[in-house]
Amino acid sequence: MKILKNKKMTMWHKLFLIASLKVIFLVAVVKPLFFPNFFKTNFKNEEAKKDFMIEELTKNEVKTRDLK
Repeated sequence: MKILKNKKMTMWHKLFLIASLKVIFLVAVVKPLFFPNFFKTNFKNEEAKKDFMIEELTKNEVKTRDLK
């Protein structure tokens, strides 16, 4: 029986390793390619980032207020 348990654990370890590698690949390679840093590429300073965020947040607030 001990040998059978050992094989099951080995299979579980292999599957866990494969899943871990997939997650690492997605985070390290795919995310930067498909989701670039929007603020870093479009704004030069902190003030421009703040202005953009305030504008976007208040624009959404007005839309939701009009729907009620």
